[in-house]
Amino acid sequence: GRNFLMKRARGEIFIVVDDDAVFADKNTIRSTVAHFLEAPDVSVLAFKIVNHEGTNQDLRIPFSRRSRKKWPKLHEETGLVSYYLGGAYALRREVIERCGLYQEDLLFGEEELDLSYRVIQAGLKILYTPFIVVHHYPESPVVGNDPGKHTVTELKFRVRNRIWVAYKYLPFPYLPVHLLIYLSHYGILAAKNLQMGAFVHGIWEGIKSLRRLPRTPLNERAVAYLKENFGRLWY
Repeated sequence: GRNFLMKRARGEIFIVVDDDAVFADKNTIRSTVAHFLEAPDVSVLAFKIVNHEGTNQDLRIPFSRRSRKKWPKLHEETGLVSYYLGGAYALRREVIERCGLYQEDLLFGEEELDLSYRVIQAGLKILYTPFIVVHHYPESPVVGNDPGKHTVTELKFRVRNRIWVAYKYLPFPYLPVHLLIYLSHYGILAAKNLQMGAFVHGIWEGIKSLRRLPRTPLNERAVAYLKENFGRLWY
């Protein structure tokens, strides 16, 4: 859907928000444009996403839990980051022109991480701005009607997609360590939820498709950017 719209859009700035999310401020679009005008070297804006599930709230922002524990005020500071979350963000047209559209078969996740790696590989920058806030109220995926089946399907695709994205971009020695950590995490999750079949299926689909994927490991400049700006390398 995003690819369909971006190919037809005529503007220079694309602002994306999920169908189960809302802007916190009626001036969000104006603020987004202003941020791009003030920072001509920034190509993507990562918004601050407040996730609402029942009575609980948490933040969906481009920092690991470890980083947020180390710097408790991190979510309140504007700064360069290495990826963005798909619930709401903005990017310049040049990102799509230089880096390409989303990989369309990355269903159920990791497509934003995939494009983020391409953005950084191209020498472009991603900026986190906590002053643009979006409230996200998660709804069930629109694929199918069975909530239980959604969970199994999503796990399979997340495992497969993580293998794909890591293979495409991560140089050695990051690649095997990254996959070991993430597959261990998903394996534990699958065991707890009695979904080992989906987990194994995801690994099988991820591995058998690798030969058709281009492997373009991040260059030294891109790796340095990720190390300096909370990137996903080891995990």
